[in-house]
Amino acid sequence: DDEGSPRDRIRMGKRVAAMSFDMGGNDGDGDGMPDDWEIFKMGRTSLGAAGDPDGDGISNIDEWRMEGDPLVAAPVKHGHIYAIRARHSQKVMEAADLTAGANVRQNTYTGSPLQQWTATYVGGGGWKFINLASGHALETGGWSNAAGGNIIQWTSWDHEYQKWRLVPDGAIYSKIFN
Repeated sequence: DDEGSPRDRIRMGKRVAAMSFDMGGNDGDGDGMPDDWEIFKMGRTSLGAAGDPDGDGISNIDEWRMEGDPLVAAPVKHGHIYAIRARHSQKVMEAADLTAGANVRQNTYTGSPLQQWTATYVGGGGWKFINLASGHALETGGWSNAAGGNIIQWTSWDHEYQKWRLVPDGAIYSKIFN
């Protein structure tokens, strides 16, 4: 729908890499990552798909999949606890209460566990955010993918509606996409 969206930029890069691979390949070391990307991002092709030179818990191949930088740590760390702050209001994301299905809203930071989220890297460039107080995961409500869809917390399970992609947006901010 929008060629400039983050999802479409990721898809286009993967399409070009797949076409290049189908036309004879440019993955000379057979690790699943294009050699030109490895040389551009890491300076060589010898670090391998499972490597993690920046120590952020994200493998080189997942860095490639999520348009990351294998030499620069991700904006969050796996297993760390964060307050997720909106750039425009400086308010933080807060679960309304402890129940599954509770709305997630923005509120002034108080340090409450309802405002704290554990970041969990789930592979493939995806992150899950688990509320410290409730143990529930951040999710798009009703499995919606519509603009204006509600964000809730729900029992943690392996589903795309609880996986989030982080795209750096300046020195300290990142955009979060479901």
